[in-house]
Amino acid sequence: MATHYAEAFTVLPGRCFRMVTDPDPARRGQPTHCGEPVVWRGRFRTPGEKTYGVDACEGHGDDLTHRTAARR
Repeated sequence: MATHYAEAFTVLPGRCFRMVTDPDPARRGQPTHCGEPVVWRGRFRTPGEKTYGVDACEGHGDDLTHRTAARR
């Protein structure tokens, strides 16, 4: 699991919500979707206090509140 990229995230169903730094040297420093499998579903609260329903991988699941195991 890669460290998340700033506070960037996405709400696409079935994909981990976190954006991570692209490992491709040609795109170094740019964000890309976390490619880890989704295992959690829950709520993510932004620093501005908005709440979103999102999916997350194992490594990014700690950032969620009210999380439950995602169905496969």
